[in-house]
Amino acid sequence: MSKEADFGLVRTVSHPLIDSYHLHTDTLRLVVPPHHPFITLPPGKLNWSMVGREPHIVLAHGTMEWLMVQRHYHRNQIHPHIMMEVDNFEAAKKMVMRGVGISFLPQLCMQEELANGLLHEISPKPLAQLTRKIEIICLREANRDLVEFFIHAVKVMDRKLPLTKSI
Repeated sequence: MSKEADFGLVRTVSHPLIDSYHLHTDTLRLVVPPHHPFITLPPGKLNWSMVGREPHIVLAHGTMEWLMVQRHYHRNQIHPHIMMEVDNFEAAKKMVMRGVGISFLPQLCMQEELANGLLHEISPKPLAQLTRKIEIICLREANRDLVEFFIHAVKVMDRKLPLTKSI
């Protein structure tokens, strides 16, 4: 509000003086290290009770992602074995790759590791529907040139992120 930044990237914000544009909807996915026994289970055999007994690496208490995961577990009456809390997704990702535990991670932060076999996604039934919106924001009265340039740059990077103004 004090015009210290031209724009920002946020999960979601609503304010009468701010315009926000949806860039992407990211999904939190449950991942395990490459040699985890869950990977070899036949489709449909993995359930949330089994997942709950595994050591979990979770994002710090009180974050939006922590809350989404906790709500999912509460709704499904799962009591996860929380091994460690970390303050960022990169730390959680590294802990999972080292075999310390399993974790819900944003799809955007682990695409390379999934492609290279350093992490494996698992999908117990029912599927967890954990998503977060990523938006670009700016003051309503601000010059849009830099915001439009950034949005264009993101699209050029072949992200193919649809831009829609949030309400």
